[in-house]
Amino acid sequence: MTTQTPVWFITATSSGFGYYTALEALASGHHVIASGRTLYYSTKWAVSGLSEAMREELASFGILITDAEPGAFRKGFLVCGGGDLLGGYDSRV
Repeated sequence: MTTQTPVWFITATSSGFGYYTALEALASGHHVIASGRTLYYSTKWAVSGLSEAMREELASFGILITDAEPGAFRKGFLVCGGGDLLGGYDSRV
């Protein structure tokens, strides 16, 4: 009988729960496929794409589609958990 090493796919591993889950899995001899904020950004992009498609499809019916997409803003959570993720981030601003 062949035993296989478990493989974990863990998102949001730059800090917090995801980070510690990845460390525990690795410490147990498991393999880890990790992403920092990929899932967050990809779902944000998906909502944007869906909104654009709906906007075009529904325009002929007089239905307007608006989506709110807040961008990056200067808050401590970007620095405290995963280090300086914004590169030239200035916490004094």
